[in-house]
Amino acid sequence: MRVLRSLKQSSLFSKSVNLQCSTRASSSSPKTSSLAGLYAPLPTPFKQNGDLDLDGLHYNVEKCWNSPLNGFVALGTTGEFPLLTLDEKISVLGAIAEKRTGKGKRLIAGTGSCSLKETLHLIKIAENFGYDTAMVITPYYYVAKMNDGKSLVQYYTQVADSSPLPIVLYDFPDASGVSISFDAVAALSKHPNIIGIKDSSNNLIRTMEFVRITQGNNFEVLVGSGSLLLPSLMIGATGGIVGVGNIAPVHCVKILEKFIQGDYEGSSVLQKRLVGLNRAVTSKYGIAGMKAVMNHLGYKCGIPRSPLQPLGNEALTDVLDILNNCELED
Repeated sequence: MRVLRSLKQSSLFSKSVNLQCSTRASSSSPKTSSLAGLYAPLPTPFKQNGDLDLDGLHYNVEKCWNSPLNGFVALGTTGEFPLLTLDEKISVLGAIAEKRTGKGKRLIAGTGSCSLKETLHLIKIAENFGYDTAMVITPYYYVAKMNDGKSLVQYYTQVADSSPLPIVLYDFPDASGVSISFDAVAALSKHPNIIGIKDSSNNLIRTMEFVRITQGNNFEVLVGSGSLLLPSLMIGATGGIVGVGNIAPVHCVKILEKFIQGDYEGSSVLQKRLVGLNRAVTSKYGIAGMKAVMNHLGYKCGIPRSPLQPLGNEALTDVLDILNNCELED
């Protein structure tokens, strides 16, 4: 209960429940950007021949823009960023920014790469396109050297020192092979240009420790799994960047709204309905499942890019059955 009382005193609970992006001032820190809320990582559409489908991306941004989400992420894991060339990444950033309507939602650019120089190059391009924040995955090739802790602190400090945009750390050990240490996050959370972390570890103990060690630093923890949205809120996270938000934006936002309002039972009911669908479009069928469901819902996502493969008929039937039976709020 002490955690809940602390959350209610935080910036998240001072917002109205529509959770529009806002700024936060602090006399003790120059950080002003608040990440609190829910975001969806946009898929990158591809044509049957594997080429980028920028027209489809334009269509998708226009279709989803008026959802109740706080904003969107370009070039996240759901956006298949490791499978894009540098030029294609720039094209995706530009296409999403081009269809932005007003400033009511935050645009977060996934800009991380294995190279400091390329990461900073993408951040500066994202700034020129009007993005609000840069999300930076851990460098993911020289894994042994990254897991010593010191290399990541140095890397992220160099990024944050040079970046014109506030930085969100991105921790996804299962995908990158690199796990940001607690000591590294504690140190980096004090940097004036590092405002939060997307925690995709799927480990609530890890999430809770991120919250604990960064308290007082104007640093926010966002969960990366739709299945763990409510549990993460209960232990101090202030929102999430969740792929299932592309499919069920209203449902996800209602989980957060009910939690803020103190309706924990109602939030729990909605959370339980989401788990099966979230699993289907992440760990079970992955990006192929996400794109198949979104195509079914009228989006233009196409197929995953090779080496990822589209769903077969049996898997497609299964994922659509799961969608139709999970009683989503709309």
